[in-house]
Parts: sequence; structure tokens; C-alpha cells
Amino acid sequence: MVTAPKLTLTSGSDGLAALDAVLDSLLTLGAKAKLIHLATCDETGHVHANTCYFAHRSVQKIIILTPPSSLHGKNLSTRPRCAAAVALEPVTLGDPIYGMQLVCDAQQLAGEDAQDAYEAYSSKFPSFRDMADSSTYVLDHFKSRFFALDVINGKLIDEVRFGREQYLEFSIAG
Repeated sequence: MVTAPKLTLTSGSDGLAALDAVLDSLLTLGAKAKLIHLATCDETGHVHANTCYFAHRSVQKIIILTPPSSLHGKNLSTRPRCAAAVALEPVTLGDPIYGMQLVCDAQQLAGEDAQDAYEAYSSKFPSFRDMADSSTYVLDHFKSRFFALDVINGKLIDEVRFGREQYLEFSIAG
């Protein structure tokens, strides 16, 4: 039986945000944003930044499709802890900011988990179905593989909903 992840506000709420509003804000951002920015680190401490498309299955699980042979793919395989940022770009300087910064643990997916990732990815990006009809097709014809980024904790800013400069820190368990 799969249990729902437990979301906990760790700081910054000042009574302004109920957990359900924070959860809704995180899921809405995940649905609207298309790109995630990753920071990975190799065994020598060299940091690498990357931007890629993402989908999500829940507030806790983010899905990316990337080649394991890429620098960030190798880093995720050897040192799975990474940082990530997702944001909607404001139209004008001074417009409300809507984004999140995350700490995640990554793992390459296979089998049913890869098929679930394919479903999440192709649901968010319907044109992906024109490129691949299953995770098996991805495995057979792409260099890229599905990775899950399991969110451990993060910081959310949703200035429309929670006010200017209200950074809400959260952790996720389960």
C-alpha cells in the first residue's frame, strides 16, 4: 500500500499558510512550470548546473528524462543528492515571484517505475507520445532515461498567495 507523503512546514509560515494551501501552491507550480534547474556535484566537489523538462507524480516525486552519460546524469548516479529550482518567470521586474528551491535524492528508474514516469511525462507533455509510445520504446531508442527526484525538503515562494518575501520552508517524509 502506498502512503501519502507527509508535508510539514518547518519555518516561514507565521500563521499565514495552511498546509493545504502550501500543497496546492506546490502542485500548481509543478503543473504550470516546464523546466527544472538542477545542481549536481561529482566526487571531487565540482558542481554542475543543468536545465531540463520535468513532470511530477506528486509533490514528493519529480520526473526528469536525461542521458545517464551526461555530466549531471553521471553525478546523479554516483552522488544522488542534488539541488533543484523551479519558477515561473515574472513578466516585469517587481511582479510577484512564484517558485521553489528543493533538495532531492535522485534515482534512475526501471520497469514499472519507468512506465509510471513515462505516463507522468507524456501527460504533462502530450507531444512526447509522438516521440515514444512507452517507456520500453524510450529504453530501446533513446540515450535518455527516466530519473526520479525524491524531494526531501525545500522552500516555496508564492507572493500572490502568501505575500511579498514570504519564504515557506517545508520537509516531506514518507
